[in-house]
Amino acid sequence: MKFFSETVKLEKNKWLEAQRDSLAALEEIKKKQPSLTINQSEILDFAFMNLSLQMTDEHWKQKLDSNPNFVVYKPLLQNHKKTVDSLEVEYKTYYLDDLEKFSFDDSYKSELKLESNYEELLQDYIEKFVQNYEFHLPKKDAPVAAGDYCKVVFYEKEEQKASERPVFVYAGKSKDQLAFEILSLELNKPKAIDFYGLKGYVEVLEAFEVKHMPITEENVKLLNLPFAQTLADLKNVVYKQVRENIVANCLYYYGNDALNFYTLNNKDIAKIEFEKDLEAATSQMDQSKNPNFANYTLKKFSVEVMLRQKWNIDVTEEELHAELQIVNSFINPPKNSSVNWPRLYHVVFCKKLGLRLLKKNFPEVYNEHKEFVRIS
Repeated sequence: MKFFSETVKLEKNKWLEAQRDSLAALEEIKKKQPSLTINQSEILDFAFMNLSLQMTDEHWKQKLDSNPNFVVYKPLLQNHKKTVDSLEVEYKTYYLDDLEKFSFDDSYKSELKLESNYEELLQDYIEKFVQNYEFHLPKKDAPVAAGDYCKVVFYEKEEQKASERPVFVYAGKSKDQLAFEILSLELNKPKAIDFYGLKGYVEVLEAFEVKHMPITEENVKLLNLPFAQTLADLKNVVYKQVRENIVANCLYYYGNDALNFYTLNNKDIAKIEFEKDLEAATSQMDQSKNPNFANYTLKKFSVEVMLRQKWNIDVTEEELHAELQIVNSFINPPKNSSVNWPRLYHVVFCKKLGLRLLKKNFPEVYNEHKEFVRIS
């Protein structure tokens, strides 16, 4: 296979900043592990460990952007040299550039997998949703009681408070030390605590009394939703959101199944032979120890890139961030800094691939659901 061989030198100010951050992190670790020795070598190793993944991803993005008509595989870190003043990393990046010999037939005939009674299931879900809703009623003066839903922040110093990310917990119930520390605490009144070895303060920013009860015409406005002023409005909104989620999930699995189909059945893809070091690096991602994992993963990635290029399936920044919002709705708190962007890209790509094939091969099915498709 062809490959690029390049040495990347990190900007000095970024390298020095990484060392400062590493020193601070090591000092925090030392508070819990007093026997830890901190020296210049430890700081450099820790800084490189924290930077290497980010540097590799940035180098990969640079190679992808500068070679839009290639299949570019994740760079392999070959060597690195580090001193207090500099960090240099050597990469080998494999690629395919003869993509014209690969072709794909878009008449994928598998049908979209959607429950035949999805409408009945939807209506049942909506009724259950309405009959036992968890209302969060704002508290202003009363102290936090067990079961209250609270927005909480922990900080070591007052000046750090604004930069800390709050979390939401159920007082006295969530599996989190903070959930118990805030019992009987008043709003915006910090309490000094020892939080897993760190001395600091916990503060309740917002508190809500939790009540489970049916949503009615009389209390629907307690939800403070401008688009749902009546019970009928709310049911329509819930119906639309849930059906959009159903369609989105179906499109993802449909597109991913198609991607697997092309990976397994394209005779030209079957002929690709990957270098051993590329397969070895890819196999490290596997938890199942499947001997075919690396080869199949690399072929599937190749097919994804080729289909994107040949069929002009573009994934935009806007679509990625829309997908991220969906992911973050299930995370407390949202963690944008730890997002698996390649995975997110793959999910959006599969949805768009599924949509393309559905439009072409099953237009009547597409027309039935197009009102609830969030991507284009």
